[in-house]
Amino acid sequence: MLSTLLEADTCALFPDFPPQESAVFASLYDSVEDALIQEMLEVVCASSLFVTEKLEQGKYGKQATEVEKQQTKHARKSNLIGENDFRDFDYSNKQKPDAHILHHSSVLMTKRNKTFKWVDSKTQEEKEQLFTLQKIRHREKAGVVVGEGRLEQYMPTPTLGT
Repeated sequence: MLSTLLEADTCALFPDFPPQESAVFASLYDSVEDALIQEMLEVVCASSLFVTEKLEQGKYGKQATEVEKQQTKHARKSNLIGENDFRDFDYSNKQKPDAHILHHSSVLMTKRNKTFKWVDSKTQEEKEQLFTLQKIRHREKAGVVVGEGRLEQYMPTPTLGT
């Protein structure tokens, strides 16, 4: 006796989503290979059932308690952010294989932190202030002494048309 899964006219598994008619669909329901298909379905379903039962008996198979839900409510539901970071790092590494790891990490941090959007949201005066402050900090780290009256040399130069 054939399983209802092998009957082309029924949608036993997903009644709301009938299969698309195609050459593959027709070959699955070909009467020549019914026994082979039934055996394959039995093996796949038995394996799926075995895995499902193992998961239910495992450490994380039970329903979470309210305490566990409270403890993990801040956790993300997936690791997509980390996966995207590695994808971007891999792409950057392939584009510039000789670049230093610090270059790749700074590019990724700039992208993730949306630094350019943040800078673009500032007014022109705030941008000049930020960049001036950054120039001063950079010079101080490099060992260049910045005195009281020397701040003018770090001010941005006026552009044409202003």
